[in-house]
Amino acid sequence: MGGNNMSKFARTDDNIQYQNLHHDLSRQYKGHIKEGDSSFARADLDSAEKHFAAALRAVHVRDPTAQQYQREVEPLCKLGDVYSKRGQQTGDGGDFVKAAALYNAAIARSKDKDLKNGKIMVTAIKKVEKSFLKGILGIRCNVEEDTIETHKKQLKEMRDQIELEMETIDQQLDPYVHDEDDPCIKEIEAKRAQAVRYLFENIAQQRKEFISQLVEECIGLMGPPPCKYALIGLGSQATGLVTPYSDLEFAILVEEESKPCLEYFRNLTNYLHLKVVNLGETILPALGIKSLNDFYSQDPVDNWYYDSVSPRGFAFDGSMPKASKTPLGRQRTVDELPCELICTPGKMVSILQNDVTFYLKEGYHLGSILRNPCLIAGDQDLVIMYKSNTAKILQNDGGRMAQQLAMETLTENIERNTNEETITARIIDVKKGIYRFPAVAVDCLALSSGIIPTTVWETIEDMETQQVISPNNAHHLKVLTSISAELRLQTYIANGGQRENLSALASMETTAPDHRQESSQQTNDETMAFKSVFHLPNEKQLFRYYYTAVPLKKALSKWSEEKSGPYSFPELYDTSPTVQGMMYFELCKFNLAISCCNEALKKANCTNREKIKLHNILGHSWYRVCDYEIAISYHEQALQMICDDETFESTYLDIASSLMGLGTSCIDLSDYRKAIAYFDRTLQMFRNIYGQATDHPDIAQLHSNLGNAWYELGDYCKALKYVEHSLQMYRRIYGQTTEHVKIASLLNNMGAVWRKLGDEDKTISYYEQALQMQRSIYGHSTAHFDIASSLNHLGDAWGDQGDQRKAIIYIEQALQMYRSIYGHSTAHNSIASALNNLGMAWFNAGYYEKAIVYLEQVIQMCKNIYGPNKPHAGLAHTLNNMGEAWISLNDYRKGLGYHEQALQMYRSIYGQDEAHPAIAATLNNVGQTWSSLGDNRKAIGCFEEALQMFKSTYGQSTKHRRIATVLNCLGTSWLGLGDYRKAINYFEQAVEIRT
Repeated sequence: MGGNNMSKFARTDDNIQYQNLHHDLSRQYKGHIKEGDSSFARADLDSAEKHFAAALRAVHVRDPTAQQYQREVEPLCKLGDVYSKRGQQTGDGGDFVKAAALYNAAIARSKDKDLKNGKIMVTAIKKVEKSFLKGILGIRCNVEEDTIETHKKQLKEMRDQIELEMETIDQQLDPYVHDEDDPCIKEIEAKRAQAVRYLFENIAQQRKEFISQLVEECIGLMGPPPCKYALIGLGSQATGLVTPYSDLEFAILVEEESKPCLEYFRNLTNYLHLKVVNLGETILPALGIKSLNDFYSQDPVDNWYYDSVSPRGFAFDGSMPKASKTPLGRQRTVDELPCELICTPGKMVSILQNDVTFYLKEGYHLGSILRNPCLIAGDQDLVIMYKSNTAKILQNDGGRMAQQLAMETLTENIERNTNEETITARIIDVKKGIYRFPAVAVDCLALSSGIIPTTVWETIEDMETQQVISPNNAHHLKVLTSISAELRLQTYIANGGQRENLSALASMETTAPDHRQESSQQTNDETMAFKSVFHLPNEKQLFRYYYTAVPLKKALSKWSEEKSGPYSFPELYDTSPTVQGMMYFELCKFNLAISCCNEALKKANCTNREKIKLHNILGHSWYRVCDYEIAISYHEQALQMICDDETFESTYLDIASSLMGLGTSCIDLSDYRKAIAYFDRTLQMFRNIYGQATDHPDIAQLHSNLGNAWYELGDYCKALKYVEHSLQMYRRIYGQTTEHVKIASLLNNMGAVWRKLGDEDKTISYYEQALQMQRSIYGHSTAHFDIASSLNHLGDAWGDQGDQRKAIIYIEQALQMYRSIYGHSTAHNSIASALNNLGMAWFNAGYYEKAIVYLEQVIQMCKNIYGPNKPHAGLAHTLNNMGEAWISLNDYRKGLGYHEQALQMYRSIYGQDEAHPAIAATLNNVGQTWSSLGDNRKAIGCFEEALQMFKSTYGQSTKHRRIATVLNCLGTSWLGLGDYRKAINYFEQAVEIRT
């Protein structure tokens, strides 16, 4: 119920602002910058940058369409002109690098057919390199465009080859085609892990050769270095897990730190950076251009430019304070001096030694990568000297520093992953959620055992040889590492660069309509704004990852808590029903989750805490498959177990999970008062724990749940208050512009409430924001029930506005997605909701027989879900709709029968004497049917009761379209009875409300 809807209203004013700035600035600055006027002072350049950055900001959109980001081309070019001129004035090579990055960003945003602008920007890039050579190195020479294109071609060929090799491994060594207990699996797993290792060793070697070539080209023009040097690769280049798209993290060891030596290698770094930027795969924030992204400012507003357009591939490590793993290092921070990574082996060891103590607080994390370098270019002897000194430092005093480094790294990563034992149904960040953990775990195990890590593959072998881990666990670690590495590689290949989004859910290639853009070209432009997502073709591979990751995290957590010496690790392979149940639940496969959790509960060694967790998963799973009474029973059992076991140290999470499950299940059983009681009880508990005025996700969720319950009870004003409070709290917690599943859900709820309150524009706006945000979170083509729900709501809302074509398109997408998730023949309330809405869209389009076919399916499905004689609000709603369909076919008696069934059901749910808008609306339907049958007296009785009920619900003086409808019906009935005065009185009241 995503994105910021305000942007579409601000664009016109922004465009005027940009145009005005553009014309003023062109007159003021353009001639000076282009002609190289020496009188154009540095202050003038600063002013020009400020104004061109303002012009860029006026048209910048975080996740733009093609049409929107093309508007950034000109201000980016102007900023490129500014930095090119500044480099000529200051003699700072970094200014030329930034100029080249700005021109490349402009090229990425320009239309392919705009050849003239493209040629101008390519020429500007060549001039930047020429100016760099002349101004920084004192070299006059022409720059060949062919060189840049040759480098790009080499990168592409390397990536194409790697992709083919990965496909070959996938086809020839696939352990996932076999059952988990098949004895041949272990052998195939080992062969696949070995093949992945060879593949990544090949990638590392090819990257090393490519970087060496670029370095040699630079040195060829600059002249030989004034001293011995070694350009050393850090991070994944050294651990053997680098991809063809990874950033370049590196440092430079030098024989001496004389001024000429340092100056030479600073220039070499800038020249190499210029060549890498001209590959066109560096996003602008990585450069740290202060007018766009000032990472060192205390004001977050100064870091505003987001680059979702430039390809993100082979580039220098970013210039953010916690990145900057390059020879020029990082700038001065509030607490720390600048740090340059061009130094002698002895000085570099000192940097590592100092950083081990402070890096967790500082966040720069040099110690974790400086101790494991590899040679890329230069003198191997310097690397040998450095690694020898590093090993001595780490192993001194019984390996105290190695132990400290291992423990601090492990503690940080265990804390970060504490609540991430399994995946979620959201998009997985493959780097943070999959790739990082195995590498960190292997690193820490080695350091704590006195083994100095090299590549991750060799390190595992060393630990096995020295009997730190068993042969079985060595196998599991190799498989875990190989899966993490290949999933990251496959994600980058599929997404065309460093876009980390991986989904384990099914992909559905659908194109949602956009009411603002009707042409196919415009629709394609719109979809470009969504994130690229790699959909995992085989979920078994992800299961295999977690079969080792889950027990490894548990073992490491226990080890870090004990902080003792050598630790005997259990078998790092857990295929238990408990792990499988958690996985299936997260993958939205609820029937399989139920089966696995039931099997887990039968195990004799199942602890009480595990039983409570399993009962809650079962409760949530049964809720998802619409058996709410069984869901309630599992949550009640979990709650009872917590209360009964005096030895069990319960937490609020255990209790809250049960209470929340009880409340949500009660809502779907139409027991809204009971749901509110559960939610109020939980809310009070959270307030006592967190504080009465504290913002906390649990408290925000309770407000959302209470809003849903009051919505179902028909008190929309109270519902709006709770939902707005929840939305504001989540935004304070996660950030006003952050995309988050909870925020998206609340946007959906806001749309639903405003729909009931009669504001159609707000309804559409909130539903569209929710859909956009959910697609950004889960992936544009992912089959997810949140996306399906938004599509369903949005289609229904467009039906309210009379656009049945859009309504049908959206609802059909929702229906297809629901069936993909729950099964094509499954009876599910979400599928029933979509069928109902689709039936009504066809009804409103005038196809009454077609509508009846859909509505009959809904009625049968509801009876299958809730029971043949069980009153339910969803079923009553459909009965009402069926009555309308038969009346439209002139079968008033049949229509009246359906309306009266609905009325009886609503009163059974909400109470015979309760005022509820659903009862009032049904009374109005019954009244209209009696009027059509010629019994105006009965009709008036129904209308008057409906009118009183609506006024009781919405307020006696509230102007609401539903009240106007009933007044109009009363007028028509009195007119039929010949009482013209009463008829006119009711008509006038209706007109007053509608005007």
